[in-house]
Amino acid sequence: MHCWVPKVHKHSKPTLLLVHGFGANAMWQYGEHLRHFTTRFNVYVPDLLFFGRSFTSRPERTESFQASCVMKLMEARGVHRMSLVGISYGGFVGYSMAAQFPEAVERVVLCCAGVCLEEKDMEDGLFKVSDLDEAASILLPQKPEKLRQLISLSFVKKARVMPSWFLSDYINVMCKGFVEERRELIQTVLKDRSLSDLPVIKQPTLIIWGEQDQIFPLELGYRLRRHVGKNAQLVIIKNAGHAVNLEKPKEHRDEVWHVVNNSKKLLDLFGAGVMPGSTWIKRASLDWAISGIAMSKDYEQDVSWLMVGDSGRERLGRMVRLKVRTDLYTMIDEVDKTCRLALKELG
Repeated sequence: MHCWVPKVHKHSKPTLLLVHGFGANAMWQYGEHLRHFTTRFNVYVPDLLFFGRSFTSRPERTESFQASCVMKLMEARGVHRMSLVGISYGGFVGYSMAAQFPEAVERVVLCCAGVCLEEKDMEDGLFKVSDLDEAASILLPQKPEKLRQLISLSFVKKARVMPSWFLSDYINVMCKGFVEERRELIQTVLKDRSLSDLPVIKQPTLIIWGEQDQIFPLELGYRLRRHVGKNAQLVIIKNAGHAVNLEKPKEHRDEVWHVVNNSKKLLDLFGAGVMPGSTWIKRASLDWAISGIAMSKDYEQDVSWLMVGDSGRERLGRMVRLKVRTDLYTMIDEVDKTCRLALKELG
């Protein structure tokens, strides 16, 4: 398995595992979010089997096998406690990790993950597609028109222009590898699936759903909340579809942050909007505040592992550096002063 890992694992930080969905590889789905989490967490971002650079010769195609492989990867890195975020198919894998390894997984965030779907849901007309072959043709697009259909189902706000040459390039990079193996993953997810067979996880669980999700309808979010019970909270993001992490990245990120961050007292202080010295700051600015506490040297060091390697990683590295310079450095002095006052207040 291929995995993006911190340059240095700092034992003073908690660990956050980000598990991607079916649409692409890990960095495509999480690249925009990384800079907000690397200051506070040891962030690990694996490519699931048959995505990115990860593969196996073994025949298993279940999410439980994917989950056990990710867990072995984390153990090989010396990581035995973590919170995790799973998007769509990554939520299936994340849920299975939480069920199989409750001593290792502390908190769970599931985003538009239809974990509670059943095989009969397809026959009952819950989905936009009528059978698995049609679903696979959309989730594994091999032609621009199928990718357009996938984008239309995933986003509420439609793109005005999607040139076929751009879509073809995306397909060649993201959708041409391991097509048959990915098709088998889709088939295995639904085959003989029944809610009665799904274990109930015990970890604190946040369920995030786009209100207008057309891939996994919101009904599955309500169903999942009922299944997990008192340990689950459902957050519905308005004007968002299945790709809520891309369509509403800030809202998605803020909800994730409040669950996986351990500093509850600090969160409460920022959440109230009141700071010492009558300074007001929005809760949404917490990510910048934590960056201010960590200071720029640590921040750049944490993202430096993104700045080497192939051209895609180099481009992401340049984006992160540009964002740091234009946003963080311009407000570092003010935020740092405010945060130090807050920490002094907290003792």
